[in-house]
Amino acid sequence: MDLYTHLWYGGGVANLSYVGGHRKMTGKENMKYITYRENREIYQIKINIRLGDIKKQVVKQAKTLDKAILIRKELLEMYKMTDKLQEDKPQQTEPPIVKKSAKQTVKKEPTNNIEPNNFPTLGQGMLLWHEQERKPFTEIQTQIKNEAMMTNHIFPTLGHLKVNEITKADIKSLALKMQSVGGNRRNRKSLSTRYTKSTIGQIKLYFDYLIDNGVIEKNPCFNIKCKPTIPKQKDVFNEMEKQRFLKYVKSKSYDYYLLFKIYFESCSRRSELIGLPWRNVDFKKSGILIQQTIVKARKGKYEVKQYPKNKNIHFVYLSDKTMFSLRMKYESVKRKDNFDLNDFVFQQENKQHLFPDTITKSFKSYVDELNIKGNITLHSIRHTTAAELIMKGIPVPVVQAIGGWKNPDTLMKIYTHVQTENIKEAQEKLFSTHI
Repeated sequence: MDLYTHLWYGGGVANLSYVGGHRKMTGKENMKYITYRENREIYQIKINIRLGDIKKQVVKQAKTLDKAILIRKELLEMYKMTDKLQEDKPQQTEPPIVKKSAKQTVKKEPTNNIEPNNFPTLGQGMLLWHEQERKPFTEIQTQIKNEAMMTNHIFPTLGHLKVNEITKADIKSLALKMQSVGGNRRNRKSLSTRYTKSTIGQIKLYFDYLIDNGVIEKNPCFNIKCKPTIPKQKDVFNEMEKQRFLKYVKSKSYDYYLLFKIYFESCSRRSELIGLPWRNVDFKKSGILIQQTIVKARKGKYEVKQYPKNKNIHFVYLSDKTMFSLRMKYESVKRKDNFDLNDFVFQQENKQHLFPDTITKSFKSYVDELNIKGNITLHSIRHTTAAELIMKGIPVPVVQAIGGWKNPDTLMKIYTHVQTENIKEAQEKLFSTHI
C-alpha cells in the first residue's frame, strides 16, 4: 500500500519519540489521518469527506505532531467525524523512517505508473495529475480556475520542460512574467500577487506529488518570492448615493429594485440572490434562507448548486417593507398555473434564472447613468452593508455570520478603508473652514 492509499483509508502506525521538546512519529502508534513527510520535515493531515454527492479532500500541515493532532481534532469536529477515531482498525506495519545523510536519499515506491528516470514534461505530467488526482475531488469552479492557470500561464512557459529539469530560477521567471506582463493573457495586464502565488501553488502541489511518489527529490517552488502588489480597494456607497441608486432603479424596473434592495439588506452575494427559490422565503420569520446558488459551469453555462460559498447555509432577516414587497410578488406569481415553490424569486419569462453577467451589466449602467464616482462594483453593495453594520457597533463575528464570510480579515479591510475615507472627509470639512 503506497503512502497516499495508506492515508486515504485512514491507516497509519507510528512510534513516537521526543525531539527538541516535540513528539515525533517514528513507527508504531496509531496516528490516523496523519503522516510525517520526512523530505519536507512536516506533518500532513489529510481527511476525505463527503458533502452530499460531492467528495472533498481536506489537507492541512503542521510543524509538530502535537499541532497536527490538534488540527485533526478540529477538522473531525467541524465535519462531524469524531466517531471515526473510535473505529477499530487492523494494525499495519509501516517501515521505520530512515534519516537521510548528505549522500543518501530514500525513495518511495512509485505509484500511478510514474517511474523514476522516465520523466514526463510538466505539461504532460501535470495535466494527467490534474485529471486523476485533483479533478475528482474539487468543485467545478475550482477545476475551471486551475485549468485556466495551467493553460494560460504554466504550460506556455514551462510545459515543454521535463520535470527533473525545472529549477527554482524557472519558477521565479514565471512569477516575474505573470506580474510584469500578465503571463500569456491577451490583455497583457499584470497579475496580482495573490493570483501569481496561487498559480505557483498549483505547481508546488504537483511537485509534492512527484516527491511522494519517489520521482524527484526536491521541490523547486519553495520560498518563491512574488513582487508585492497593492490591490485596488473597492469603494462603498455613502447613504446619499445608496438612496439615489435605489430610487433610480425603482423608476426603471421594480424587480431589479427589489433585487438590489435585498442585496443591500442581506449582505448576500450575487449568486445567492439569483439562485433564491420561493421555498427559501420565510414570511413567518421575515427573512430568507441563503442556500441554493447559481454558479458558472463549463462552456459558458451555469448550474444550480445546493449550498453557498464556504458551505455556509444561513438565514438572513429582512425589513418589513422588503418582506411586504416579496409577499406582493409572491401573491402575484402563485396564481399562475405552472407555479412551483422551487421557482426562482427572480427569473426570466421562461422560468430560467437571471444570468449573473446580466445583473452586473445592469448595475454598471445604472451607476454610470447616475454618475456615481469611485471604484464602485456590484460587490460594493455587499461591502457597503458590512461597513454600515460594523460602524453601527455590530460585532465583527455577527457581521461575518450575516454575510457568510469565511475570513474576518476581509471585513476588517473593508472597515479600515471606510474609516480612512471618513477621516479624509472630516479633514476636508476642517480645511474648508480655514481662512
